[in-house]
Amino acid sequence: MHENTTIRNTSGPLRAFVGRSCLRLLGWKLEGTPIDAPKYVLVAAPHTTNMDLFYMLFTTMALRIPATWMMKDTAFWWPVGSLWRKLGGIPINRRAATNVVNQVLSIFSSRDHLALLIAPEGTRKAVKFWKLGFYWMAMGAGVPIAPGYIDHRNKIIGVGQPIPLTGDLEKDFQAIREIFEEKTGISPEYDPRQAERHLQRNKKD
Repeated sequence: MHENTTIRNTSGPLRAFVGRSCLRLLGWKLEGTPIDAPKYVLVAAPHTTNMDLFYMLFTTMALRIPATWMMKDTAFWWPVGSLWRKLGGIPINRRAATNVVNQVLSIFSSRDHLALLIAPEGTRKAVKFWKLGFYWMAMGAGVPIAPGYIDHRNKIIGVGQPIPLTGDLEKDFQAIREIFEEKTGISPEYDPRQAERHLQRNKKD
């Protein structure tokens, strides 16, 4: 993690007001309540446009969630890189042969409070499968997964309460899928049900 990245333990009422106001101006209906858990992985999906990051950041602000999030390091160019880090952004080098999961586990173990925001698709492009890094991060850290959903069709955005994990991929993903199944991204090809078959295949490997 970059030493200048800001990791917050709390998020105050002013940030909540700004977040709610921005979502309202952009035409989004907010759902959810603050999360009562010290550490968790916050999954944000579907991620089909660059604006999804801002929508979800406004949502975490509105719900007083002190989110930390990851983004490719090439986006942290001067001067916007300082802003991303101030907002909790962690630059990730996707080109290097580094184990991002282990890096994240180290961060979790060193913090008493951490809400890590991750897009499971790993890209804003249309995909058929979710990547499994978010699941292994949560399992390795012994923390639950909180669902952050973005429904472009109905202009609804929100965060559900954390889902405890059992270690059974099929059982855990079924609970996650039920929340995201009806959520629609900008891409018409987005289908979270495809991710379940991906999980099942990884279980056999």
